[in-house]
Amino acid sequence: MARQQTRRNETLRRPESAEKRAQQAVALFGAETAMAGTREELWIAVHS
Repeated sequence: MARQQTRRNETLRRPESAEKRAQQAVALFGAETAMAGTREELWIAVHS
C-alpha cells in the first residue's frame, strides 16, 4: 500500500502526466457535453 502511494506521488510530480490528466479531463468533459447535447436533442424529439 505504501509502495502504491509513492508511485502515485511520483506520477504527480511528473509534468507529462499532469498534461495527460488535463487532456483526459478535457476529453471527459467533451464527452459529457456531447452526451448532454444528444440527451437534449432526444428530449426535444420525443416532446415535439
